[in-house]
Amino acid sequence: MHNGKVATLSQELKCFDQPNTDSEVCGLLKPMQFNVLEDRQGFPSNDTDFLLLSTPGIGTGQAWICSRWKNQRYALVTESCPPASADASVARDGMTIAESFLVARLKDFRGYGYDLTKNISYPWPLPGVTLPTGRTEPKINCCTFVEALLVKAWEDAMPGRFKWSLERHEQMMILGKDLFSPVTAVLEAGMATPIQDLSAPPPPWTIVQGWKRLQPNEGGHTYLIVAQRNGVVLTLEANAAYELNGVGFRGLGNAEKFGFKPPPGWWQNPELWKGKKMWTWQQLRQAYSGIKLARLKVSDPRWAA
Repeated sequence: MHNGKVATLSQELKCFDQPNTDSEVCGLLKPMQFNVLEDRQGFPSNDTDFLLLSTPGIGTGQAWICSRWKNQRYALVTESCPPASADASVARDGMTIAESFLVARLKDFRGYGYDLTKNISYPWPLPGVTLPTGRTEPKINCCTFVEALLVKAWEDAMPGRFKWSLERHEQMMILGKDLFSPVTAVLEAGMATPIQDLSAPPPPWTIVQGWKRLQPNEGGHTYLIVAQRNGVVLTLEANAAYELNGVGFRGLGNAEKFGFKPPPGWWQNPELWKGKKMWTWQQLRQAYSGIKLARLKVSDPRWAA
């Protein structure tokens, strides 16, 4: 649990799964702020201090750094500072892809409308499963959009290596007993890491499965959070509400309206939100009583900059 302290790293540092530099390396952390979960001074010897940090997308979501070696300090710990930035480095474990692969494929949803029925069409074939493509008036819905975008991006980034299947597709469509199976699917495919803490705004490129009511399973929605600023979140989703009829940003409009990228100053521009609802993470949490998240393994998240 976050102890009210943050660590500001003075340089890029390796992080470890244990408070020992001989333990397994989890990844690299950029010189920025991270929430401190535990502080061990003079451990495992008087020459070193170690910090356990919250590291979304790296390891199990937390990792250790050596914050001091003898008289050399690599991190400054302070009280009551803002939460760590969502731009933490993503562990490069062979399944991490660049944001650019997702952004490049988003344009293929130009002209798509929304249809909650089975009358949908994918922009392209996906590996391991036969799906409808090429309709003259293409439609998409929330879970088919997320599946199409993510699977194609990973296939583009890892040609011949990325695997998908009918079983994974059925998970994305929530055809089994697991009400959060779209999130389960990307976790089992190695495309994401779980997020346990639901209180803070999620990091960029987080997949969300929410339900307005778990009983009798009504109001389910699959979507992505691609950026957040000051608690305001930018979603990327397929919907027929919130200024959308197709693929776009909740409360703002279809993505093609903005050139398939977030409009400048989306979190504060009054002209963009004039007469519309600006969505915060807390409002989304209140809208969906049941929710599950996972951080996609996406590096270089420039949309969140």
